[in-house]
Amino acid sequence: MLNEADIVWGLLLLAVLLGAGGAWLWRSRRLLARMRDSEARYRVFYELAPVAIIVHDRAHRIIDWNRAAERLFGWSKAQALGQDFFALVGPGGSVPELKDAVDETLRTTVRSTTMNWSLRADGTRLLCDWSNSVIKDAHSDVAAVVSMAIDVTTAREFERRLRASERRFRSFAESAYDGIWTAALDGRITYASPSLERLTGYSPEELLDRRIQDALEPAVAKNVSAALEALRTDGTPPQRHWQFQQPTRDGRRLWVQVTVDLLRAENGAPLEILGISRDISDHKAMELRLTELAHTDSLTGLPNRRLFFDRLEERLRLARRQERPLALLFLDLDGFKVINDSHGHLVGDEVLRAVADRFATVVRESDSLARVAGDEFTVLLGPSPEPLVPEQLAARLIESLATPIEVQGERCQIGVSIGIALYPDDSVEADALLRRADQAMYLAKRGGRNRYVTLAEPKALAEPKVLPASGTDPR
Repeated sequence: MLNEADIVWGLLLLAVLLGAGGAWLWRSRRLLARMRDSEARYRVFYELAPVAIIVHDRAHRIIDWNRAAERLFGWSKAQALGQDFFALVGPGGSVPELKDAVDETLRTTVRSTTMNWSLRADGTRLLCDWSNSVIKDAHSDVAAVVSMAIDVTTAREFERRLRASERRFRSFAESAYDGIWTAALDGRITYASPSLERLTGYSPEELLDRRIQDALEPAVAKNVSAALEALRTDGTPPQRHWQFQQPTRDGRRLWVQVTVDLLRAENGAPLEILGISRDISDHKAMELRLTELAHTDSLTGLPNRRLFFDRLEERLRLARRQERPLALLFLDLDGFKVINDSHGHLVGDEVLRAVADRFATVVRESDSLARVAGDEFTVLLGPSPEPLVPEQLAARLIESLATPIEVQGERCQIGVSIGIALYPDDSVEADALLRRADQAMYLAKRGGRNRYVTLAEPKALAEPKVLPASGTDPR
């Protein structure tokens, strides 16, 4: 066996014989140095590689075993060298999939991969992903096999749990009454549960790859698109709860409540949107009904005192902004107390309902009629771009009660005294405007009843209306 010095002197002699001299000797030394450096770099890579690398000969006797293999299987290099490869890494030496893969590589010289359970020195099992390649000698004959192993036990367990979690999610989603869906960050639907067909009229298959905003009304779609854009550009999460009317395939519009959340990666980056859509149409109808009851007089069906004040404030704000006039009429029935005391509350209630009906036929839809107390009513006119003539409406309201009201065989004659207050002539505040109209109404009563008075223009005091004779004293 020649050593390095013998090789160098042999090359020197050859160089002299060939006439190359010192230059050839210098190049030879450089070649040997590069070979040593290459082998050193290979050895460093081999020992420090994070993957277990095991070299075994054609008889499967281990001839090399790197540090990662020591860590993975628990056997030191000294313990592993010379051992049967399959016996050392397989439970009881039984690793048929790995043995088949190695045999195939030896037969074809093509790299093979497989996955099977292996065994550590302490007896614990681990799932390894194996890759097998051949090492050839100078004559291109297979000299050994390199088997590399990666521990995928944790990854496989995570994958198993993930699949189980996905099965549970789908089982829950597909049996849930609420519609459950997921969407990409651009709004494209990636999963839709069967319940969404009840909410939208579209099957889950039809919803896939559609954008959320494409199935919404324009105003809602615009807000959703803006929220998705903010999510994509700077990571701003969308609002968690939404309520809107969802158009359906058959043209209906259902009230839905949508709760959304973000599915995030381990680093916190948003990956997908999870949404739960619930039909709240019945709840919304009840809510609207309760709101209506809270703002409606139960006897006459007219807006009550609370709604009257809301509308008064709203119309005053509009009148200020538009710089247009507004009129408030305060109505108090004449003779109602006599009817109520003489015929009882049941008859009195019927009279109030009849009065409300008559007033409603006179007041325009653009105006607002309300019952604010027992026998007190109000009307709001305007704001209007044209000059208001509330006196004309007051006269028609008085005229609407000229005919007696028949209830349970009784002819009940009712009159009405009306006070008129104007914005901005009388006041610019709601409470003050109502007080002015109330004062004007009392002036009308003192002036003979069944008439109207406008404080802003005292000279416009109307002449008392003459009532037809009846069996009931209007006072």
